Amino acid sequence: MFRPLAKGDRTSCVRVLGVVLGLVIGASGAACAQSPWLYYSVTRGDAPIILTAPHGGTLSYPFNERSCTDGQACALDTNTRQLALTTSNEFYALTGLRPYVVIAQGHRRFIDLNRSSEEAYDDQLAAPYYDYYHNAIDGFVADVRQRFGRGLLMDIHGQSAEPDTILRGTLDGLSVTEMLNALGEDALNGPGSVMRSFDEQGFKVYPDVDVPYAEQEEDPHFSGAYTVEAYGSNNASGIDTIQLEFGYDYRGGESWRDTAAALAVAMQAYHETYLSDPILPGDYNDDGTVDAADFTAWRDSLGGPAGSLPNSIVGGPIGMAHYDTWVAHFGDTLPLNAPIPEPMSGMLLVLGVAAGLFAFRSAR
Repeated sequence: MFRPLAKGDRTSCVRVLGVVLGLVIGASGAACAQSPWLYYSVTRGDAPIILTAPHGGTLSYPFNERSCTDGQACALDTNTRQLALTTSNEFYALTGLRPYVVIAQGHRRFIDLNRSSEEAYDDQLAAPYYDYYHNAIDGFVADVRQRFGRGLLMDIHGQSAEPDTILRGTLDGLSVTEMLNALGEDALNGPGSVMRSFDEQGFKVYPDVDVPYAEQEEDPHFSGAYTVEAYGSNNASGIDTIQLEFGYDYRGGESWRDTAAALAVAMQAYHETYLSDPILPGDYNDDGTVDAADFTAWRDSLGGPAGSLPNSIVGGPIGMAHYDTWVAHFGDTLPLNAPIPEPMSGMLLVLGVAAGLFAFRSAR
C-alpha cells in the first residue's frame, strides 16, 4: 500500500538524488575532458581530397592556454572552420562525393595544430587532443593512398597580410613533388588546377598562375608549415599537399560562403582532370595488383623515357626510383570503393544516446 514519505524521508531522498546527480554530472564532465573527438569534425570521404582546418575553432579546450609569446601566433583564422565545412557540402552538391574532412573546433590559443608537438602546446594535457587531430589526418592520407593511389590535401588558413589574395604554400613545390613528377606543372597552375580555377573565377592568387612555374616564388611567410611538411608527397607515405591562405576579403563577414562555393568548383575541376581514375603505384602492367610481373615490366622498361610505365608516381627516366615504388607497394591491390554513409557529428551522437537513456529511464 502506498505510504507518503515523511518529511525526513523526503529530505534524505533529495540528498541521495543530489549526490547521484552530482556523480553523474561529474562523470560526464570527466568523460568530456578525456574525449578529444568532441573538439573535432572528422569525416571519411569517398573522393581522394582531404580538407583540414586547424585554426578556425572557437571552443575552449579543457587545458591551459599557450603563452602566446616568442612569436607564437594565437589569433583565430576567422571563418576558416565554416569555410572548410561548407566547401565539403558544396562539393557534395556538385559531385555527389564527399571529401575527407578534419576540422578543429577548439581555439588556437590553446593548441596550434599546424606545429610539431614540441611547439604546439604548453600544457601536457593537450597531448591527446593534438594526437587525435594528426592521427585522423595520418589515417586519412593512408586511406587515400590505399584506395586511390594519389590524392590532394588542402590545409585551410587565413591571413591578413594580403587581404585580397589567396596565397599558395607548397614549400616551393616540395609538398607536391608527386604532382609535379607524375602529372606535370599544369596540375599546379594549368587548366583543371585549383589555383587556375580560382583565377578563372575572379580571385587573385599568388604566385600568379600565368607566370611559368620555374619563375614562381611563394611568399616565404606563407609557404607552408607543419601540415605540408608532415603529409606532403615528398614523404614516402604522403600525398600532394597545398596550404591555402585566404585573405580576409575572401572570408570576412559572409564572404566565406562565396569562397567555399568557389573552392568546391576548383576541387571538382581538379578531381575530374587529375583524380577521377584511381591508380595503383607500382602496378606497371596495369592489372590491378602489384606483384612480380610488375618487376618484369619495370626491368624491361629500365632507362626508358618518363611516363612510359603506367601508374608511375615519380618523374624522370625509368630507374631505381620506380623500383623503390614497386617495392613499397608490393602486394597492394586496387579495391572497389564502398559507398560512404552521410557524416554524423559527434554531438548528434551524444544527443541521441542521451535521448535514448532518458526514454529508457522514463519507461521504468
